[in-house]
Amino acid sequence: FKILRREKPEIEAVYAYADPVIRRDADGQIVLPGHVGQLYAALSSKCLGRSSARSLQIMANGCVASERSLSKIRNDERGREYAVRQLLAAGAPERETGEEPRDWIARLSHEGFLTRVRHPGNWIYSFPLTRAARRAANDLSAVPAPKRDPLITEGDVTRLRIQANLAA
Repeated sequence: FKILRREKPEIEAVYAYADPVIRRDADGQIVLPGHVGQLYAALSSKCLGRSSARSLQIMANGCVASERSLSKIRNDERGREYAVRQLLAAGAPERETGEEPRDWIARLSHEGFLTRVRHPGNWIYSFPLTRAARRAANDLSAVPAPKRDPLITEGDVTRLRIQANLAA
């Protein structure tokens, strides 16, 4: 952070995201073990809760294919070449002769190269770097830093807090 402040003094805060979902490739190998930001919490960062839940398109290699990249391909927009190269590098089959871009993306989903997965949202952490940012961060609502459940082997690795039923 000291180097960042020295090189980019206009940056007053950093936000880090912890992706708690285990991801596997088509062979079942873990490519992302899922984490809840325990190191961020250990560095005295403030946990601000989760980002919005959403659906992700997961490629056969276990990596996310961004919706924006897929949209560029479907709609034949600028930047689509890079997005196509990413898919091909991840093992996607080539477009067939005469196949429309949107039909190719549909085929990748139908054939299982792309899999839609519901994601609960990443954990968000705030690192204020200046006094002004620290003052502003005091107004942000924080939540207790989540813990990782080492027994979870699929999905969200966040340990759920069990709350007592107070109703009598």
